[in-house]
Amino acid sequence: MVLRAAEVLARLHRVAAAGLLVDGTGENDADPTAEPRRWLEVLLRLERDPGFEPELVARAREVGKALVRDVPAGWRGPAARRFPDQQRPLPRPVAGGSGGLGARPGRASALDVAWLALFGDPSAWAPEHQIGMRVVVEPERVVERYRQAGGAPLHGLGWCRALACFRFAVISLYNLRLHRTGKRDDPAWEGFASSVPYLLDAASSVRSTRSLE
Repeated sequence: MVLRAAEVLARLHRVAAAGLLVDGTGENDADPTAEPRRWLEVLLRLERDPGFEPELVARAREVGKALVRDVPAGWRGPAARRFPDQQRPLPRPVAGGSGGLGARPGRASALDVAWLALFGDPSAWAPEHQIGMRVVVEPERVVERYRQAGGAPLHGLGWCRALACFRFAVISLYNLRLHRTGKRDDPAWEGFASSVPYLLDAASSVRSTRSLE
């Protein structure tokens, strides 16, 4: 299923490359740090509750800061240079989803592939989570199938894989706190809690790699 999705994703990106899906601001003008900054803002909210997983929240913050700092060369456009290090007002965070499904090829394409590959990659999840995985597909196979299907170049894929891991780690922490505080009863997030350290480890290990690009 994941490999089939990689083929579909490649076709969507080809359509986007032809200019038939999205017509908006060019990627070169966008700030690639916008998303990690958005999740750092979520972590800031979690830090206001000192009793909620302080070590995991602090560790996630370090991973997010590293993503902002280590944006791949050539990705920092004018917006990123205006705000190189400090946080700034951000839109309300979304609950997750694709990195930019159907967007023009570039880093959005790499993030789409990274997000897809994450959920079949056993190395990003705790052992007890791995047992319940219905689909296990190594990231290398996902990337290979995407390329075979004529997908877009995957520049900065290591950074995008790290962002995907960081994104879901923060989503898990945010929803876990909602559950534990009774604001949203959803015990499923307790099951994801044990994987948060693994997701953060994976983010740190793949951030600067270029082996799949």
